[in-house]
Amino acid sequence: MVSFFQVPDARRIRSFFTKLPLATRLLLLLFTAFWLAKAFRPELEQWGALIPQEINLGTRESCNGSQCMGAANSHPAQYTD
Repeated sequence: MVSFFQVPDARRIRSFFTKLPLATRLLLLLFTAFWLAKAFRPELEQWGALIPQEINLGTRESCNGSQCMGAANSHPAQYTD
């Protein structure tokens, strides 16, 4: 009798993932890792939640110019008057 559900071949699955761009593979790995971590640490869901009542301009992370650059990357000529 013919089965309607066939087990996919591991070589075809591997081939599918190797053809994906690297960034896509990394994102899939990241999403899968967080999904699995959520099973062991349920508080991750609350930590990563975007709750509209708790989000405003004061809670955002800002990154402009010298704040993001380390002391080794700053050039003294930038700060002269």
